[in-house]
Amino acid sequence: MSDPTDRLLDSTLVEALVELIPDPVIGVDRGGTICVANQLATELFGYDSSDLVGGKLERLVPDRARLQHRRHREGFEREPSVRQMGAGLDLHGRRKDGTEFPVDISLAPIATESGTIVVAAIRDLTERRREQAAQAHLAAIVESTNDAVAATDLAGIVSSWNPGAERLLGFSAEEMIGRSIFTVVDEAFTAPLAAARERVGAGEHVGSFETRRRDKDGHAVEVEVTLSAIHDADGRIVGISGVFRDISERRRAEAELAQAQRAREELMMLADRERIARDLHDLVIQRVFAAGMSLQSVANLTERPELAERVNHVIDELDKVTTEIRTTIFGLELHQESASSLRRQTLELTGAAAATLGYEPVVRFSGPIDSAVPSNVHEHALAVIREALSNVARHAHASSTSVEVAVDSEMCITVVDNGVGPGEATRSSGLRNLRARAEQLGGSMTVEPSERGGTRLSWRIPLPEA
Repeated sequence: MSDPTDRLLDSTLVEALVELIPDPVIGVDRGGTICVANQLATELFGYDSSDLVGGKLERLVPDRARLQHRRHREGFEREPSVRQMGAGLDLHGRRKDGTEFPVDISLAPIATESGTIVVAAIRDLTERRREQAAQAHLAAIVESTNDAVAATDLAGIVSSWNPGAERLLGFSAEEMIGRSIFTVVDEAFTAPLAAARERVGAGEHVGSFETRRRDKDGHAVEVEVTLSAIHDADGRIVGISGVFRDISERRRAEAELAQAQRAREELMMLADRERIARDLHDLVIQRVFAAGMSLQSVANLTERPELAERVNHVIDELDKVTTEIRTTIFGLELHQESASSLRRQTLELTGAAAATLGYEPVVRFSGPIDSAVPSNVHEHALAVIREALSNVARHAHASSTSVEVAVDSEMCITVVDNGVGPGEATRSSGLRNLRARAEQLGGSMTVEPSERGGTRLSWRIPLPEA
């Protein structure tokens, strides 16, 4: 480096040059006196130009650092050289009002006609330090949060991957940085995520949404994702940050809550059904029975046969009503009609037969169908109903059919149609199979003409005592 005395500058020219520099600048002679300062320097330190120029440099230095600063200045004067900003020194300035602020200083000796001046360009680091502290605080939060946080560029290449993301998905930062974020996205959710990222990259706000990630072992992880744009110093969007939170436990809790609500509703429904069943038994059946007894007395007293016959017919109808009410009570008291319920399977079977028959069969139940009939008998009972309805559809030419399943000490299935009556169908292999099923279970089967025309099939088997 050439000696500063090789090119002497006029003091007026130095002042002009100092004013042109875009940073606060002061010039100090060998005695530590400020001999030049630009407008930015006076504003930075809070002095008027007349107060600043001619004063000692040390008043711009905090009291605690003045001795050390004087030594540094004297050492620089002995061996002057250019020192750029960012030399790593922890330096502070002191304003006129006594407040301190961090600074970075670059030094350069300039030879003038009146001697060497050390010119110092000063940069206030207050905002930079504040930004650095905020960034460090944010980085600490990101590192310590339980949520998974990742940052990518606009193309989706990962540039940051916190410990929360590693815990959730199993990939370390070393494994993910430099790779596409879509590496951990479930294939079915790739397109929606790409669309959301495109909107964020265009400056739109995208609310949190639920999606699915894949961990290192390939397991699906349900997550809630929040995407945010990353801006550079000029405000341009240069990347996207994503916070994704595991919602598996929340999903399970929601499912359990829904199940609990369904169970509560079912219990309320069962309570209503039991109440209705009690009312039917305690009120309706008792009144119907009392009415039947009264009519029976009337039938016994009357001397007119036609009137007695009509009364007995009414009594028979009341008996049927009582039977149907009891069947309804059994249905209402049934606590759980599952897919294996004989009642339910019978209704499904007869409902399906309607397409073949051309009409809906009438179905009646009597007694505790689902509680008294063993599960190993269900298959036989359904086979009986299926074969009987099939025979009606193929041979009977009937316009109505009834199916009754009655349970007491035995189970009796009765299928009655109003067709042409028993014929070749009674000798079919299907009916022989049903008779064999009944005999296998210790029961019997009969096929005979019904009282009102058509055919009556009765299949009965004993039931074990409860």
